[in-house]
Amino acid sequence: MPPAPKKCLWPRAASPIKVAVKSPLVLSDDDDFVLRGERTVFTRSKSVEEPFVVSNKRVPLFKCTPPTGDDFIVDAKYLVTFFGPTGCINTELMDLVMSYWKGSPECNHVYKSGDRVLLSPYVINYLLEIDPYHQPVDEDGQEVPRPPFNVKLAAQKFKLYIKENLLAANLIMLPYWNLNHFTLYTMNKYRESLDIHDSWRYTWRNLSRNRFHGEHVEIISRMSLLMKEVYGEAAYNSSRQPHWEHLAERCSYAKMPEQGVNECGFYMLKVAYPYDGTKLVEEVKKRDPHSAYWKAECLFMFFFTLVMRFGATSSCGRWLTLLSCYKRSRRTAMQVDEYVDVFL
Repeated sequence: MPPAPKKCLWPRAASPIKVAVKSPLVLSDDDDFVLRGERTVFTRSKSVEEPFVVSNKRVPLFKCTPPTGDDFIVDAKYLVTFFGPTGCINTELMDLVMSYWKGSPECNHVYKSGDRVLLSPYVINYLLEIDPYHQPVDEDGQEVPRPPFNVKLAAQKFKLYIKENLLAANLIMLPYWNLNHFTLYTMNKYRESLDIHDSWRYTWRNLSRNRFHGEHVEIISRMSLLMKEVYGEAAYNSSRQPHWEHLAERCSYAKMPEQGVNECGFYMLKVAYPYDGTKLVEEVKKRDPHSAYWKAECLFMFFFTLVMRFGATSSCGRWLTLLSCYKRSRRTAMQVDEYVDVFL
C-alpha cells in the first residue's frame, strides 16, 4: 500500500488562505493571460468586452476553450453561479480546479511519484466517448447503442488528455460527470478491482446506484483497449495489468460519506486525495456542513493565482468587485471577509 498522504489544502473545508503577494510582475489592462486546466483553457483578453457591471465597475471576462473547441464567454455571473452556494461545479471549472489543486505544494507530492494518477474529467466523456448527454437515438427518439469505439482515433488524442504513464500507476482515478453529478472510478491495481466512489444518497425510486453506473463496464473496457493501443500489447502485459474488463463486471462501491444537495465535486476530490486503495486515511464527514465553503475556496484560488502571478495592481480592484458580488450571494459573509482581508 502507498504511504498515507499528508494533510492537504484542497479541498479542505473552511480553511482561509493567507498569501503574501510579492510578485514583481505587473498586469496591465492591455495584457492577455491564460489559466490552464488539465484540458480547459481560460483566456483573459482585452479584445473581449465586458457587458456585466457590478457597483459601476467593469469585471473582466474569460474566454473558455474546452477540448470540444466550442468556445464560450465566462463572465462574473457565470463564476458566481457555479461557485455559489446553490451551484454545482461543471466540467470546465472542475478541470481547472483539479489542475491547480494537483499542482499545489500540499498535494503535489502525492501525484509526483506517478503511483496515483488523477485524470481529467474529460477523459471518460470525450476521450472514451461515453457522453450521457448525447446518447444516440433513432428516428422514433428511442436510444440506440453507441457506435463502435474508435480506439485508433482515441490513441491519437491520448497525449492531449493524459500526460502520465498509466502502466506505472497502481491507482488510476477517473472522474465521471454524469447527469450533473460527479463520481470517481478508480482502477485499483492493489486489490485488482474497480472501485466506485459515489456520494449520492439514491433516495429516488426510479434511480438506483446500479442503474446510474450502468455503463461502468463499457468505460473500463474502453480504457483498457486504449492503454493497449497506446503502450502496445507487450508493454501492457509486462506491467501485469489485471483483466480490467472482467473486474469491471463485479465492481465494488467503496465506502463514501453522503453529500448534501450539490457538493458532489467536493466529495469527489475529497476522497481522491486520501484514498489509499483500501480505505480513506483521513476522516471525511457525512454531509459536512463546511463543504459549502469549499466552492468559495476554489473561487478565491482562481483570483489568488492571478495576484500571485501578476502582482496586486489596479486590476485587483475589479476582482474585488466580483468578490463583493459573491459576498452578497451568500447568506453569511464571514468566510468571504477573511479572503477579502488578504487582498487588502
